[in-house]
Amino acid sequence: MQHALRNTQHSFRSAILHLQPETLDSGTECVYRTQRVTLCSVPVATHHSFAMIWLYRLQQRLSITRHEGLAVLTLASLFLLGLTVRHVQEQQTPPVASDSLVAQSTADSASARASEPDFAPPSAEDPINVNSASLNALQALPGIGPALSKRIEAYRSSQRPFQHVDELTRVSGIGPKTLETLRPMVRVDAPADAAEPDANPES
Repeated sequence: MQHALRNTQHSFRSAILHLQPETLDSGTECVYRTQRVTLCSVPVATHHSFAMIWLYRLQQRLSITRHEGLAVLTLASLFLLGLTVRHVQEQQTPPVASDSLVAQSTADSASARASEPDFAPPSAEDPINVNSASLNALQALPGIGPALSKRIEAYRSSQRPFQHVDELTRVSGIGPKTLETLRPMVRVDAPADAAEPDANPES
C-alpha cells in the first residue's frame, strides 16, 4: 500500500513539473513544497496559479527555498516597475532640439556675425583712406562693387599709393560722376614710409 502511494505521488510530481501555465485550470491552486506536492481544490485567479508555478520552477532551478524565491520575484517585480516608471517619464519629457537644429542655429549666428562690418560706414564726417581701406570698406562706398574695389587695391599696390582723390579716375570704371559721389566719403593719406620725390639740387 505504501509502495503504491509513493509511486502515485512520484507520477503526480512528474506531471506537475511538465505542466505548462496555459494548461492550468483557473479554479485550481497548486501549492508546492520541496520534495512534496499538495493539490488544494480552492478557486483562485489564473495569474496566481502562474506565479506559483514559476516560483516552484525558480526554486528547482536555483535550489533555493520558497522565501528566497519570493524575494527574487519581488526584486524582479520592483525592477520592472522602475523601468516602466522611467519609460513613462521619458515619454512625458518635452523633446529637446536635435543636433542638426542646434548646428543650423550656430551656423546662422556665425554667418550673421561675419556679415556685420568691422568698420564704420563711410560718410562725409568720417571718410575712409583709400590707400589703406580693406576690400569690404571700399565696397561700402556708393557705386563701388567687388570688381572696382579689387581694381583700386591693385592700382595702389602695383602702381603707387594715391596722392590725391582725383587720381581715383585712373582706375578703370571710375569716371568723373562716380568721383564726385565718392569725394565727400574718401580721403588720401600717404603711407608713413612713402618716399617723397627728391628735389633738384641747386646748381
